[in-house]
Amino acid sequence: TIYNNGLWICQSGNARQFINADNLPNKSFFNTGTFRQTGSGPTTLNWPFTTSGTMDQQDGPLNVQTWTGPNTIHGSLKSLNGMFAAGSTLTIATDGNLILTNAGTYYLYGILTNNGTVVVGSDSGTVNIYVYDPVRVYNYGTWMFQSENNRQFVNADGLTNKWFLNAGTLQQIGNGTTTLNLPFTTTGPCSPMVRASASCSSRPASSSAAT
Repeated sequence: TIYNNGLWICQSGNARQFINADNLPNKSFFNTGTFRQTGSGPTTLNWPFTTSGTMDQQDGPLNVQTWTGPNTIHGSLKSLNGMFAAGSTLTIATDGNLILTNAGTYYLYGILTNNGTVVVGSDSGTVNIYVYDPVRVYNYGTWMFQSENNRQFVNADGLTNKWFLNAGTLQQIGNGTTTLNLPFTTTGPCSPMVRASASCSSRPASSSAAT
């Protein structure tokens, strides 16, 4: 187990990784300080990671295999890919940014609450967010869908105990289609910034955020 209560810096243009060498589960990385990445090389954490401190991702991708437990994001996190495990929570603080701009797949089993900014969409391909019961997504800040490529929430297990609640601002930039294949409710403004025809009313499951 690693506890970072101070400053942890991942640097250089080369890759660095934490390897689960014995393939056993009893290991974890807890960040309550500042986790900073300054180099362009990727950082890979192949064991459970939990943060309540500051994520300062200045450059390069960060690949966390499994997010677990209660997580709070302060600062900026550009997630390469990964799984938010069952029972976990991910809260984006008012000073936090979660940037999901890598074409590929993310897996969400827990509760994601955004009080800051979330950006979803890639210039290089589709972004897929696979969701599993009993996932909850709460947006109280700004949630932005961007790029000319598609992005979608996929109901991966086909079950019904999941939803997306927007009480903040939902924005769409670019001509790519956003598809929410889970129940969606909004009480906050949706302000598509490019496609004026995009609809922002409440929708049942299997709905699209762009028309």
